[in-house]
Amino acid sequence: MNSITEQILHDVNELPVDMQSETLDFIKFLKMKLERQQVVGNKSEIEKNQRKQAIGKILERMAQRNALAEIKDPVAWQKKLREDRSLPGRED
Repeated sequence: MNSITEQILHDVNELPVDMQSETLDFIKFLKMKLERQQVVGNKSEIEKNQRKQAIGKILERMAQRNALAEIKDPVAWQKKLREDRSLPGRED
């Protein structure tokens, strides 16, 4: 047993029974929280991999169709996309 476990056991043993029960409830809560974090962590990794695969397929289809062939100067095209424009309904 490590020193933290020993300290917890020592402190819990000094508590009245009703507070020991509350401590047990809190420990159960922490265990559920840990399980939920593990499930969410695994789920987000799976979703991330699925998104990567979907994006890869889209890029492959774009390459097969030569989708961006009409863009002669990519740098100029990008600059034009980034130009400030007035927002709809907010013209000066």
